Amino acid sequence: MTKPKTPSPQADGTLTDETIDRVAAAIEGAQISHSLKLTRLVDGISTYTVTVDGETHDFVDTDTECAIDQAYAHIRAIKQRFQAEAVIAALAATEGSADV
Repeated sequence: MTKPKTPSPQADGTLTDETIDRVAAAIEGAQISHSLKLTRLVDGISTYTVTVDGETHDFVDTDTECAIDQAYAHIRAIKQRFQAEAVIAALAATEGSADV
């Protein structure tokens, strides 16, 4: 993969191909390290342990939600936050400012 070019915003405010490439690369690069393990199964009640970038959370089946669904939702929310932060940083660099 080639290094993204320095973006040059167009005068009308539309995004250039370079900016789009930079944002796409930022999203792709926003990876998290995670693991998901079934740590307990008693009387049909599941407990899953999720570790994301060293932080651990347990999710237990409830009357309304399965633990596995809760665990995946947790992973997805963290990944989306990392991606959003990466996009904001990429756009800030595009604008030549650290504050967006």
